[in-house]
Amino acid sequence: MNLSKYDILSHAKLSFKATFHCDKRSIKSFNSWEPVENSGIFIVKTGLMSYMTAKSKLASLLMLMKKHAHTEWDDILEVHISFPENISKIYQINALKLVLSINEEILYNNFSDRKNRVGSRSASELIKPGINSDSMRRMLCSDIYGIDLSHTGDNIIIYRYIGGKDYDKKFDVISAVIDKWILDTYSVITNPEYTQEEMSKLSKLSKTDTNIDDVFVSFNTFNDKYSNVNILIDLKPLKGQENVFWATIKERLAETIKATKISDKTEMTINYDTDAGRLQIKDSKLYAVSGLRDIDMIDCVISGDMSHISFYYCHVLNAYADFCDFFNGCDAIKSKLNNCYVSDGSTLNDCTIDGDSTISGDLQGCVLTNKVKYTKSAHLKDCKNNATKI
Repeated sequence: MNLSKYDILSHAKLSFKATFHCDKRSIKSFNSWEPVENSGIFIVKTGLMSYMTAKSKLASLLMLMKKHAHTEWDDILEVHISFPENISKIYQINALKLVLSINEEILYNNFSDRKNRVGSRSASELIKPGINSDSMRRMLCSDIYGIDLSHTGDNIIIYRYIGGKDYDKKFDVISAVIDKWILDTYSVITNPEYTQEEMSKLSKLSKTDTNIDDVFVSFNTFNDKYSNVNILIDLKPLKGQENVFWATIKERLAETIKATKISDKTEMTINYDTDAGRLQIKDSKLYAVSGLRDIDMIDCVISGDMSHISFYYCHVLNAYADFCDFFNGCDAIKSKLNNCYVSDGSTLNDCTIDGDSTISGDLQGCVLTNKVKYTKSAHLKDCKNNATKI
């Protein structure tokens, strides 16, 4: 079915899920939107609406936000797109072609706070050698990336790239982005074959990790690739002990290198503590890590999503940290901490703290949910605090 641009847009249905910050005195302004309170952060959900109705509702919502509320770095606007099945079957979409069609660079330029964040991570980072549409679809059935295909069975696709501080003031940009998503989604479904440009892009992206596993066959092959990474065992050089320890550490080392996505020019010291059975990274700057876990970080700068990390004297920025420990000398800015421990002597600024977290450090401008506990050692300034003091 050949449809004009106008016809494609007019057949689309949209719904939104928006988060924003609002004090309790102003909440009555949003009664018609049925917000849900969460320690100063509110969630608004709408049902599917026709294209023109949805655009009008979105404009009204953003106007209300500007008048009575505000948006911060951790706020997000989810856009849900659907078509009638006789027009376009979203559940048949070529997921890999869809990722190739998205210009994430432009999206992150307009909504920079969303870059490298769980919930809007780059879907293109999933493109590896051997990737196909089915495997891409499986990986995008989650709330981690900027594209969510977990509801395609209901003929709905979700985009999560929009958000960040002051997104409520960007209606024209958001409206244009939504139109492009509608048109691109329809185009990918009705034209599932790859264009020459997409094939070239796929070839370029899939070369990123080619032969990465071959690098870890031996210490020598690893050292040839990453000559600036200094490997220690109990703070002593690995050389001379390769045959003893390489088999023990290579699997964890491979997971760590892939998660940090370092280049062959990155300088880093990695120590294996035989008593603790853990790797430790020291004196490194790591940005946009993805899935880094079960490691100690010492005197590092880091951003991205990570879990089960122990931080010592680290600077953490724009991170999603789950089950992590922040010890003396750490500071975290504009990050979300879930099920974390923050010791006395650590500092958090503009962070959201949730889950079974315990806080003893200094906090400024943070949001603490009602599951969080804080001790008498904690110092809270300008925080939205629903936590329990222990």
